[in-house]
Amino acid sequence: MTKKKSSPKVKPNLKSFKGIPKKIRVSVNKYDVELKKEVYLKKNQTTECYGVCNSTEKTIELSTSYPNHNVSCVLLHELLHALYYEYDLENRTPEEKVVSILSTGLTNLFVDNPKLLEYFIKEWRAK
Repeated sequence: MTKKKSSPKVKPNLKSFKGIPKKIRVSVNKYDVELKKEVYLKKNQTTECYGVCNSTEKTIELSTSYPNHNVSCVLLHELLHALYYEYDLENRTPEEKVVSILSTGLTNLFVDNPKLLEYFIKEWRAK
């Protein structure tokens, strides 16, 4: 979860969201990527977030309300949460093991989702 800092709301630049796949395979599961005006960590919560990964529902929600954040970084952040849950890292804490599993997970993530990698490359080159 990436929390928003309070800032004035302005009209979002939806071009930053163009090219994000609607479904992303993470390990053996497919996560739905949803663009929403408001994103909250939990239902009935008042603190908005830039993004949230729900490993139970297999969804990643990205907020379109705040255009001044780096959408690709928020998406990657939420995908790391997905990898964390899919590879059961909460039960494995040694740093080297976490880094090894995340590197394997990221490699598989990009191999299984070539359009996702294209999106990141395009966004990162534009910065």
